[in-house]
Amino acid sequence: MGVRPAGVTEEDHNRTTLYQENAKREQFRDQALTLKDFVRGLELRVEIGEVTDDQLARVSQLTFRTNQFNFTTVRQSENEIRDYVKRDHAAGLVVRVVDDLGTTGSSASRCMRPRPTGTGWTPCC
Repeated sequence: MGVRPAGVTEEDHNRTTLYQENAKREQFRDQALTLKDFVRGLELRVEIGEVTDDQLARVSQLTFRTNQFNFTTVRQSENEIRDYVKRDHAAGLVVRVVDDLGTTGSSASRCMRPRPTGTGWTPCC
């Protein structure tokens, strides 16, 4: 029976808001004179933190939805991710990109151990 994808996440609940914020970014980009002005004007911040239990569904979802940058093709359930990051010397990270217009939600994740390499870096497009 394979691993089943995660259920509904916070990002799913906020999808309309995320689309609205992105539409504002597009408007801002159209008004900016240069790409550099656009990026500088957003005041982008990248937040990296350890995976929390309330983020497990989204991290699992990223492993199922992301194909372009998930070179391992490993798909993981919430329980598999939880078990992995609780191992000795393992860590799970979540990346969020935030700007003056809002957030992109959880945009990438990484589960890893010092050796061998981790299970994969899964950015969202």
